[in-house]
Amino acid sequence: MVIDVERRARAGGVGAAAVVALVLLAALGGPVGAASEATFTGLVPGAVAQVVGSTGGPNRTYTAGLMALTIDGTPGAAGYCIDIHTDIADGTSGLQEVDWATSGVANLDAVERILRSYHPNGVGPDGYRISGTTAQMAAATQAAIWHYTDGFELAGQGNDPVVVANYEAILAAVAAGVLPTFGEPGVSLDIEAPGTTEATAGEPIGPYVVRTTAGEVTLTASPGAEIVDEHGEPLPGPVTDGTSFWLVSQEPGSATVTATAEATVLAGRAFAKPGVQRMILATTTTTTVDAEASGSWTTPPTTEPPTTVPVEPRVSTPPEPPRRAEPVEPQPAAPAPAPAEERSGDDLPRTG
Repeated sequence: MVIDVERRARAGGVGAAAVVALVLLAALGGPVGAASEATFTGLVPGAVAQVVGSTGGPNRTYTAGLMALTIDGTPGAAGYCIDIHTDIADGTSGLQEVDWATSGVANLDAVERILRSYHPNGVGPDGYRISGTTAQMAAATQAAIWHYTDGFELAGQGNDPVVVANYEAILAAVAAGVLPTFGEPGVSLDIEAPGTTEATAGEPIGPYVVRTTAGEVTLTASPGAEIVDEHGEPLPGPVTDGTSFWLVSQEPGSATVTATAEATVLAGRAFAKPGVQRMILATTTTTTVDAEASGSWTTPPTTEPPTTVPVEPRVSTPPEPPRRAEPVEPQPAAPAPAPAEERSGDDLPRTG
């Protein structure tokens, strides 16, 4: 943590300060929903010392070392400043956990390596070890962090020689690439919902998919709903990343499923608040994260029996039996006409 002693004097001794401190995170990762919240409660007794240095202008005196924080209402956290130019007052609350990209702080990958290997987590690898009191190691670690986040240079004069030696050892270790790299730490937990989360009562909704960096996740459905697998069987025990499940309810209405995981959170988490000094997690803790998804069911449609119209019975007349053709007796042939008698011309009537 760091406090510009000259500015603090001008502020009447108020715990403002371009201070450090950061947060021992006890909480959720950015993707999990509501982020953890930190409150700066003051300097860690015995873990701070004054240092002299510059960020490009004249040398100034700062108080550097660990800051005490309360995370999500739980005290006992500690961390370092990653924003030397901004003040923070004792009792400042509302610092929200942010990812590295959102924090706007430079070189957090180098800072994270320092945190994993140096105070309060170690004394560094062979050839680059730090030593001295807690205050000397904490002040040197903070000064080295400022070097990467704010361009801070520790002055050769006016400083405790042990602090200077520790500071130079840390910078040399980073430059030599001997500090192990871990990357941005985080515990994420999410439930990926299906394309539709509505069905008829009795029908399953899914698949929902668990996405997490935790080792295992416990799923709990709200009363009236059941978590099942693809075959409609109850889903057993804790699940892991990538597990698919379905949610079903026999009654119309809505229900939720909650995923809960407990995981170890490593140093390197960032916290920020507009107008307030930004901080970074310096210690490791265990935290609980959760996520929630929902589904809803409608009443099955009522099926009425088809309406029938009574039909009057038809009286069918039996068909008449086919008639037999009666034999026709042959009729006698008509007598041929008698041949006409021949007349002579004399038989013609005579006139005039």
